[in-house]
Amino acid sequence: MDVVILCGGQGTRIRHLLPEGFPKVIADINGIPFIVILMDHLFRYGSNRLILATGYGHEVLYLYFMPMLPLSRIEFSMETKPLGTAGAIRKAASLINTKNFLILNGDTFCDVDYKAMLAYHEMTNSIITVACDAQFQHVGTFIASRRFIDFIPPDCKIDMAEVFTLLGQKHEPVGWFMTGAPFYDIGSLEGLETFRTYWTSKGEKDVRQSL
Repeated sequence: MDVVILCGGQGTRIRHLLPEGFPKVIADINGIPFIVILMDHLFRYGSNRLILATGYGHEVLYLYFMPMLPLSRIEFSMETKPLGTAGAIRKAASLINTKNFLILNGDTFCDVDYKAMLAYHEMTNSIITVACDAQFQHVGTFIASRRFIDFIPPDCKIDMAEVFTLLGQKHEPVGWFMTGAPFYDIGSLEGLETFRTYWTSKGEKDVRQSL
């Protein structure tokens, strides 16, 4: 599957920790930008093509990754005005080549079994499948069919929650895939420190090799 990573967040709650103009996905994790850790995880899992849906801080991400990655493994979809989480996916639609595609929040990390999630998505014929914990709280990971894009109005600001409302009104099937994997959100100072502690405990030192 192609992977769309939503990278446009400014990170207002951790703004004081970020250099001017940096999006929160570039937050430092013991010397490594968070987005690099997330991308490395996806490449190790077998993903071959990532689409970064950028907005705020696009130039920082573009300059950082272009010298590092072959063009065939990464694409950029830049929004020139805020489009919301779903609007950013619609903006990136022309770059998505696979029948189903993975959507990740660029500021969260959860070691979901993507292969099992895809099998569940196809078995249930869902338009979109949401990875969630035991309390049915989503963990920033979705698998969508291409027809999901048709429910996102073009050229307007719209979030995923609004699209889910539209899907409910149309009685479109939405899947819920349970995962017990720990969920990390670096959007707050507490969440950032929690992930830093987790990453230190893993002792990862070769994160850039798969990049």
